[in-house]
Amino acid sequence: MPLNASQKWEVQKWRDRFRELKAAGLELKLENVHAIVKFMSFAERSKREPVSEDDRICYQSEKQCHNIPNLNCFVCACPNYESEDEVGGCRLASSKGKYIKTTITSDRMIWDCSDCGYGHSPNYVELFLTSNLGELKFLSENMDKFDEEGAYSLLKEAGLGIKQRKHIL
Repeated sequence: MPLNASQKWEVQKWRDRFRELKAAGLELKLENVHAIVKFMSFAERSKREPVSEDDRICYQSEKQCHNIPNLNCFVCACPNYESEDEVGGCRLASSKGKYIKTTITSDRMIWDCSDCGYGHSPNYVELFLTSNLGELKFLSENMDKFDEEGAYSLLKEAGLGIKQRKHIL
């Protein structure tokens, strides 16, 4: 079954992040966690050449996607975002999300998390990295070997959202 717009976006964001780390020579291992957190901060990423058109828009305007201090972009595709439904949603039922109008989905609506900063603090990203290091390393090494559908299946099999949810509930 073809992926919906939300699923394609999720795959692309993870691929972008993994490619950035590889290009910088930052391997996904415990001793690099602090360096990865710093490297993926909005402040640091806005100094580099954007890796995608989404990033270009965000960083050239210097407008953060989430209005929080010390924004970290590693978990751009939040593991708690429900992408199975094209319009999206939040597995945590965050009160900070909302549906907005869009042109990228057939329903012309999509779940917008821009008022939520949950997954974008340096502390969260550090916990996320250390808790999921093996899965992230596997994804980093294998996602580009598959088409979008295969990469999405790998991402879901890794269980990042489900596993992370256990940490916070």
